[in-house]
Amino acid sequence: MIFSLRNQTYNELTEKLDKDDKIVVWACNFCVKFCGLGGRDNMNALADRLEGDGYNVVRRELIGMSCLQDLVRKRKNEESTAQFF
Repeated sequence: MIFSLRNQTYNELTEKLDKDDKIVVWACNFCVKFCGLGGRDNMNALADRLEGDGYNVVRRELIGMSCLQDLVRKRKNEESTAQFF
């Protein structure tokens, strides 16, 4: 499943997660400039908070622009990231 924090609070997010879920925290580096949600700092803050609350964050992924579908699809095929996607 994919959840966007643009439309929900942290508590709403965690209500949809189980402690044994494998979680990839995905952030857009472009969005931080326009809506304040993306970027490395926000990604790490969310991942750290989830881990601190006992959730299984298996990867942190920062992408230049999440709206470019080719960049997103590329993660499924690259050797270094395919196992997570």
